[in-house]
Amino acid sequence: MDLIGPIVDIIGPIGPSICNCLKYHIKLNEYLENLKRSQAELQSRIDDIELRIGNESRYGKTTKNEVENWLKTAKDIIAEVKHVEDKARMVKWISRSCLGKLADKKTQEVKEEYEKSMRSNFESLVVDAPSSGREELRAPKLVGERDVKQRIWKCLMEDDEVGKIGVCGMGA
Repeated sequence: MDLIGPIVDIIGPIGPSICNCLKYHIKLNEYLENLKRSQAELQSRIDDIELRIGNESRYGKTTKNEVENWLKTAKDIIAEVKHVEDKARMVKWISRSCLGKLADKKTQEVKEEYEKSMRSNFESLVVDAPSSGREELRAPKLVGERDVKQRIWKCLMEDDEVGKIGVCGMGA
């Protein structure tokens, strides 16, 4: 009985740590499945946002810096998750608890990043691009449909300096 007191004094402070290690060791597969699910959700969010950017960035618009930063961070987290999954394929019995703890931590990071995207909602992913410095040149007054077609044709076929021609106001 005299030995139980010192043993309890030694085990008391490290008991919760041992319990956590055992929890991570035993539930490693569960932590990895949670990580995969969270990664899939975040990857879907990234794909959706990139698709919206593709649709909205037409007509000379550019992606917001806020959105680009979030995408970079989210993709970095996805890469880290893939690294954890690679480690899981080669896990040894002793390192299971460390990997379980890492998987749990990465799952929390993935969920936080997903929640961050949902909170900010990125109402608009793009902004108008800065002016390209183009100058609009006024064409001489063109009168008559046939005359206009002949001048345009002549510019396109004979003038090597003309690369594009824009015609406005030609509706009937």
